Amino acid sequence: MTEPASPTASVPPVDRAAWRALVERDLKGRPYEEALVTRLLEGIELAPLYTEADGDASDARSGVPGLGSWTRGACPLGNTEGGWTVAVDAPPGAPQEVSAALQDDLAHGVSGINLALPEDEPSSRALLDGLLGGAPDAASLHLAPSADPAARGEQLFAAWARAGTPAAARKGNLGGDPFALLCDGVELPPSEVVWERLAAACRLAGERPGVRALELRADRYHEAGAHAAQELGLGIAAGIAALRGLDAAGLSPLHAARQLGFAFALDPDVFLGIAKLRAARRLWARVLSVLDAQGAGPAPLHARVGARCLTAYHPQGNLLRSTLATFAGAVGGAERITVLPHDAALAQPEAASRRLARNTQLVLLHEAHLHRVIDPAGGSYYVEVLTDRLSERSWEVVRAVEGQGGLRRALERGWVAERLAETRQRSSERVAHRVQAIVGVSVF
Repeated sequence: MTEPASPTASVPPVDRAAWRALVERDLKGRPYEEALVTRLLEGIELAPLYTEADGDASDARSGVPGLGSWTRGACPLGNTEGGWTVAVDAPPGAPQEVSAALQDDLAHGVSGINLALPEDEPSSRALLDGLLGGAPDAASLHLAPSADPAARGEQLFAAWARAGTPAAARKGNLGGDPFALLCDGVELPPSEVVWERLAAACRLAGERPGVRALELRADRYHEAGAHAAQELGLGIAAGIAALRGLDAAGLSPLHAARQLGFAFALDPDVFLGIAKLRAARRLWARVLSVLDAQGAGPAPLHARVGARCLTAYHPQGNLLRSTLATFAGAVGGAERITVLPHDAALAQPEAASRRLARNTQLVLLHEAHLHRVIDPAGGSYYVEVLTDRLSERSWEVVRAVEGQGGLRRALERGWVAERLAETRQRSSERVAHRVQAIVGVSVF
């Protein structure tokens, strides 16, 4: 039996030059570069069309999930077994109120909690006991940055023990990130003290599978105005500084890298968000390969909907922005995603707003089934090229930070603040001139 011909067999090939000629005819005199090439804040130019000729080399660099540069995913199965961790930020309030709100989240699909413990030990104990008392193994717990993550870790482990949480269910992060504290205006002690404390946290967490000591909050740079390449570059620079500091405190790069995770912000720019997460894995693999520490494996990525993209005017539109950002996080392979309530820019969100934020993830997970395919954007000529370009621009930022003497010096000397202020100004000008639209605010 003869195989039927392919539906495209009779279609003659058309080269790019012929397409370009037709496009320029339809532009009726408008310059191609001006009309159809998009220029991003990151210094990346986006063409209106990508083809196999653009994507072949990029696709080869991306490899397969779980191997090589980890561009296509942290592990061979991606998030296909169970999906990503659906996380929420703990609301402010008295310990009893906070634990009650979080218990409600856990009862309705949440599997991860981002928690800022109170400064005083009795309040911290009351919050943890109230949270774990009704569901000791329902969620992973991820602590906010603190000056002494080892001490906070001891409180968390003690609470798990009091609640009878099984060892296999004790998952989370102790929140170590001295650079986030610097961004918050906290004056740090000498570097030796900082890294000795963090090394203690790493040793504490290292005895317990499922718990890491550090989550480097690159999203803080996004909220301060960074574009995607700056956020990525500063995040990777934080990782390099952490490995260097922990090495001085007695932990090998291999041991230290096993204790690291990263947090990045996402916004409605879906393709740039997907590329950001793919590039983050690639760049971190590059760092570890130089240190012969790839045996540590990829660092888990926490994707947060950036507060910067939420508007106070027409806050209902933020529901759509959050959905797009969450989509990018899921397709980009984030292990944990946090969605902010749509009215977070206005006031303290109410229970209904928190529920909508929570359900944004749950619909995409359980109804859209975004976790069932690993790196579904992989192989897209556009996504592969964008991942390449963003990786290149981000590495330039890493090199610039190293040229300043490392991230701590770059932050303390104001170099980072100056760069981000310049980016904020450029971004504001793009909005003012309607190069960049904010629906409900600058347009419509």
